[in-house]
Amino acid sequence: MPTRRHLLHSHRLGGVSLVAVALAAGAMGVGAPGPAWAASGGAGFTVAGGPTGDLTLPPGQVVPVDFTVINSSSQPEQLNIAITGLHFNGQTPEFTGSPSPGLTVTASTTTLTLAAQASQGVNLSVEAVPGSKPGGLYAGVVFKEIPPASHGSTTVEEAQARPLIGHVPGPTTDTGQIQAFASPAAVAKPDGVVFNLTFLDTGDIDYRLGGTVDLVTVTGSQVGTVAVPPDTVLPGNPRVIPLAFTGTAPSGQLTGQLHLAWGTSEEHTGTAMATVLVSSTGVGPGGSGAGSTPSGNHQNVTVFTRHGSHPVSWLFKGLALLLLLIIIALLIRRYLQRRKNEKRLRAQA
Repeated sequence: MPTRRHLLHSHRLGGVSLVAVALAAGAMGVGAPGPAWAASGGAGFTVAGGPTGDLTLPPGQVVPVDFTVINSSSQPEQLNIAITGLHFNGQTPEFTGSPSPGLTVTASTTTLTLAAQASQGVNLSVEAVPGSKPGGLYAGVVFKEIPPASHGSTTVEEAQARPLIGHVPGPTTDTGQIQAFASPAAVAKPDGVVFNLTFLDTGDIDYRLGGTVDLVTVTGSQVGTVAVPPDTVLPGNPRVIPLAFTGTAPSGQLTGQLHLAWGTSEEHTGTAMATVLVSSTGVGPGGSGAGSTPSGNHQNVTVFTRHGSHPVSWLFKGLALLLLLIIIALLIRRYLQRRKNEKRLRAQA
């Protein structure tokens, strides 16, 4: 029989612990949110302990992080422990690659052999290298079952992953950018209106998003509002967030008006707009369906912050100031030249 992979990821991002089970056959289940860093697992083993929040990482100081792996099955378990990076691929957290540059994570062991109903601790040493600048450093730890070799039977492989989100103390930059806001298709059914937000954390620290999307008709009537989930974004890692309207939208052209807030205190705000044609058949006047290339979508992105104006505004202000200085310099030169001419005329008289 073909081998089937069973992956279980338990991850906490932005204060929420989620358990997602993904099967190669395509099924996916999402568990109810639980307490931060709650122990969770499949039928074979569970992982308990770990950070109770973000890690404070003074440069050059080792911060211990302790986990307990519990074999809750009636058979021995052999596990591999791997240190990885942490980033997003769309909405999915991925535990691949290496930790952030400047972050060192070592485990007390890389393999475990647990008897039935036994448990063992795994201790991590997390350190921001000396001289690290203030900001966020990120990694992950993956506990992966090593299944026994078998022939002619289905192999089930379980894995659990935990993120390690560290902050080097000091002043940080929490800027961000709305990179795109659009409907994934030109035409949507009344119960399938979705706008995709692509956002980039351009600073050096993680934070959560907030805000709303108002759904407005061509006459200006508001038919609904979608809340932006408080998802966590990591520096330099674009994140695509689908914002779906859960109600039934009226037919015709609708505009999604995004009002977004971000930053460690949500002090930065921005707006964007996108349009979509709603049809009960999912097909537009020209026969285009939900899978067609979006048309008519546009982005009017405006960003405001409490710390200053949009960079383009500063550019115009700088150019205007330069022009004013040039005009003043020309006027002073003209005045001095006129005084010089007047003195020469008086001397000749």
